[in-house]
Amino acid sequence: MKKLNVNYAALANNHIMDYGLASLINTKRILDENGIESFGAGKTYSEAYKPLIISKDNEKICIINACQAEFGVVKNEYVCVGGYAWINASVLKQRIKENLTVCDKVILFLHAGMEEQIIPLPEWKSIYHEFAGMIGHRGAIIATHPHIVQGYEIYNATPIFYSLGNFSFYKEELKDNIEWNRGLVVLYDTLMNEIKEIPVSTKDKLLDIDDSNDFKKDIEYRCSLVKNDDRLNEIADKIAEISWNDFYKSYYQSVTKTRNIESYSGWKLIKILIKKFLNKLFRTNFNIVFGEDFDETMLLHNIQIESHRFCVERYLYNKYMKRIVFAEGAER
Repeated sequence: MKKLNVNYAALANNHIMDYGLASLINTKRILDENGIESFGAGKTYSEAYKPLIISKDNEKICIINACQAEFGVVKNEYVCVGGYAWINASVLKQRIKENLTVCDKVILFLHAGMEEQIIPLPEWKSIYHEFAGMIGHRGAIIATHPHIVQGYEIYNATPIFYSLGNFSFYKEELKDNIEWNRGLVVLYDTLMNEIKEIPVSTKDKLLDIDDSNDFKKDIEYRCSLVKNDDRLNEIADKIAEISWNDFYKSYYQSVTKTRNIESYSGWKLIKILIKKFLNKLFRTNFNIVFGEDFDETMLLHNIQIESHRFCVERYLYNKYMKRIVFAEGAER
């Protein structure tokens, strides 16, 4: 990072606490020793929620970094064992308001969304629009986490990039996966208040600008989806349905113990048996973290992470609540 002239490191993400607080502190120490200022996570509540302030060329820029509520999130200043700032914390909006009064620009750098989906969930779109309603023409919202490029738009004069995709995230098993190996670089000229995106992709471990027509068409299409609420909800409903049947249902049933082994197909049964084996393996290797409550820990994981909860609520609402509403309407 030092050789690449990286100046700042945003640490609010779902893996920053994978190896505990000691490793987070060590990461921040190494960055500091190499002249790289970090923000978005820390050993205390105030450190995690402290924004980055950059003063340059007679301009003062505030960058606020936060992530959805995965393991490692710092939600409460009274119960804090270190971690990262939470997107939906009330203090985050306070930080935005405070810095709009003393800074020229406020940029939100966020980490949230459903992985490997071409659209942002409408629920995230609403949350980002609320932030944009506060910021207006005096900043931008730039997000990551889904690992593939999503669309972008301008709302209330605020540019919103819902997912930049992967900048450079090489994996041998995904070397031929086009979606995984491309992303956007955002250049924001805060003095001129101009912002533009540069498409990039990795091939044969080399990162380069990608000006291919296919990538341009994909970006245009995904931007059109962001602006079409009906189509966005239609795709989100499908994502929720697939995710419920493939993942969420088994998470909830693992705790309530209501799974019926006869109801599964052969392939799904194999996947469940593999999952049970891995769960036992995790209990053995990570007993300090998960103990014997691994299933309940995974349930907490899915309840508190907004993206997962949005999908579960969306699927169950569509399956049950709409039916009730329509039935009541028919009676009237």
